[in-house]
Amino acid sequence: MQLKSTRSIRSALSLATCALLSVDANAFPTYEEAKDAIKVAAKSIPDILEGSDFQASDMIYIEKDRIFVNEFEVSAKKEVADDEYFKGTFITDTMSGPSPNGLPAIKKPNESATYTSPSGTVKTPTDDKEQTFEFKDTRKGLSLEWQKPLSRLLKTINGISFSSEYDYMSMGMSSLWNKETEDRLTTFNTGVAYDFSILDPVGGAHEGLAVITDERTDDNKTLSEFDIMFGVTQLVTHKTVVQANYVANFKTGYLTDPYKLIVYLDNDDLAPVASDPYYYEERPSDRLSHIAYFHLIQDINDSVLKLSYRYFNDDWGISSNTAEARFLFNVREDTSVQFKYRYYSQQAADFYHYYLVDGATSGVDSRDVIASVSDLSYASADYRLGNLQSHALGFKISNYFMERDARIDFRVDGIISSDKKSRFETVRALVLQVAGKIRF
Repeated sequence: MQLKSTRSIRSALSLATCALLSVDANAFPTYEEAKDAIKVAAKSIPDILEGSDFQASDMIYIEKDRIFVNEFEVSAKKEVADDEYFKGTFITDTMSGPSPNGLPAIKKPNESATYTSPSGTVKTPTDDKEQTFEFKDTRKGLSLEWQKPLSRLLKTINGISFSSEYDYMSMGMSSLWNKETEDRLTTFNTGVAYDFSILDPVGGAHEGLAVITDERTDDNKTLSEFDIMFGVTQLVTHKTVVQANYVANFKTGYLTDPYKLIVYLDNDDLAPVASDPYYYEERPSDRLSHIAYFHLIQDINDSVLKLSYRYFNDDWGISSNTAEARFLFNVREDTSVQFKYRYYSQQAADFYHYYLVDGATSGVDSRDVIASVSDLSYASADYRLGNLQSHALGFKISNYFMERDARIDFRVDGIISSDKKSRFETVRALVLQVAGKIRF
């Protein structure tokens, strides 16, 4: 995108130069004429900006001894007619740091058994330390939305999006329809979305559940994703709003993580087997998910309580429950404070394994015991597919500038994620965000 933009600018400058060389000097405006034109243009700026919203935010996500993310987002929304808007959003984030590759802390690593990282580096697991790989990436994304009323009670929001990373590119489109009842107390929502992604993993996409080798493939992989949503929002009283949504999500294509590995251990001492102990993971190529979401907003003496619950279930065997509570209140006329708590619990995928063991032994989960890796169709040691639970506590303070119709927010969240069986290191993360909004 940057190169194309540069070429366009250069082309425009070249054309402008040619035009200047071919025009009579008397055709140029005088200094006074140019100054008057600038004044007229400057006076029209407020009219152009009227009815526009601008938002910007910068968020930092830090995992202790692991990943660092810095995400910047800016958006502009313009009212072009009654209840008709165009909105554009640009987002860019940088990610870096060590990320777990699926190999757990091994008490007796086999120093003669090595594996190759995505960058081609040959590594030997170290004693009692989860294995990671260093990565650095930058993502850029752009989305455009058009909200248009079709009648007094019906409106649509249509959008397109594009994002890219070093090894990933995605394009999508969506359409949401909102229908209100005559009394405007109930809104029905229906939406669809489609995304198509192209993946070009560093080091190539290897054959799943194959022994790690230095062989590389240049084949790109693709992934398609389709969503359909149904929902209803109900104004129960002037102080109570409830919402319920259902989403079905279907993915097909390359769903394996090319950077995740899994280890095969000897049941005698839980050390890597003598030969070929490290394998690439493999996941199914299809995934159907169901999501149910419930939300309550309650006004309590000019304070606001928000309660939500989300249930997730898919055909990989994963199910999760998320409960969240937020309480917002004013500390003074132009300042509000919000506290948040969220709890998350997840049941592991059917093919999740902490590691693979060649025979039953004390302290090893029976699901991890296999006679041969070739007996498996799918297997992953990615902790994100495991038995997880997390707690998040957050605080946000907002300051309002009434005369400018503007707001600025400062947010801090602390997150602790762990394995329910305490088999991998607890992940501690901190989120810092500053955001602003202004309306003209």
